[in-house]
Amino acid sequence: MQDNPNVSYRRLAASVLVMSVLVNLLLSSNTGAEAGPFSVGTKGSQGAGASKSLPHKTSTAARPVITALQPDYWEVGVPNPLNGRPSEPVELTVVGKQFSSGCRVYWNSHAISTRFLARDRLSAMVPYAWIEKVRPATPIRGPQGATGIVQISVRDSHKRASRRLPFKVIFVVVGG
Repeated sequence: MQDNPNVSYRRLAASVLVMSVLVNLLLSSNTGAEAGPFSVGTKGSQGAGASKSLPHKTSTAARPVITALQPDYWEVGVPNPLNGRPSEPVELTVVGKQFSSGCRVYWNSHAISTRFLARDRLSAMVPYAWIEKVRPATPIRGPQGATGIVQISVRDSHKRASRRLPFKVIFVVVGG
């Protein structure tokens, strides 16, 4: 006894619908956002090739935004050559919006120790050794010093990144 082709098609369409719903539920439980919309083709009272869209939701969370850095530059007094400096980290406050507890501050694409203060404020501790790496290779001469530029960005726990904001480190010779 053979199955009616219309019955087989309906069973297949129902199976596809069930699988789509299961995949949608699985994805939403792992990411917080559903992967829809899914469309399932059916035959029947709605006509050949009609489709039904399953409900879906998408993540409305926006990527982090940096509006300012505090301080907006560092002026580092250095002996020439730079040596014997303390190794304490330097604190940088990042001001913006869309920050969450999972956000990390990046210094030239390297994650640094970050503390969430508020939805508009993060505190980051920059190791002093990283400041030394920004120093230009040429000897620093004159009172104006030399400037190194660093790119600061923020990424949230979903790896969405803010635009980069340049940060200046100015090296000035002190005491000859």
